[in-house]
Amino acid sequence: MALFLIGWLAIGAAPALAQEQCPPNTHYVGSTREGNVRTIHCECDAGYKKTSDGACQAIVADPQCIKQAGERLQNERDEGCARVVGRCFQNNKTSLSAKAFACVAACRRVEGCAIGCGIAGLATEAIVATCVDEGTACFESALAKHRAAVRACNPS
Repeated sequence: MALFLIGWLAIGAAPALAQEQCPPNTHYVGSTREGNVRTIHCECDAGYKKTSDGACQAIVADPQCIKQAGERLQNERDEGCARVVGRCFQNNKTSLSAKAFACVAACRRVEGCAIGCGIAGLATEAIVATCVDEGTACFESALAKHRAAVRACNPS
């Protein structure tokens, strides 16, 4: 019984011991045995790639790619989402001054937006709530696209 327990503990501890034998920035994926030779297999961790000498090196994103993704996000937010909000107000036949429109287009939370932007009236507040929600959904969609674009900037 004691021999079985020791054997079971040794088998259970094998991956942990093997991980200690993996080089930096790698993780244990298995082992093979040929005769008396046991080979530990390790792979690069996420965010690292294997170099020609077998080491794992951090993947560095292209700074120009990241910059372009940021510019696309800003354009989408400043122009695309502002158009969504503007169309919402037009569809609801509500006119706003340029200053009030810019204020509402920048709102991310409905609470107090109408009052904070100098727009009064309960009907207008309901329209503001609807249009701010549409603008927020637009921005969240643009942010999701931005995140995907940044991930694509990292070479695999």
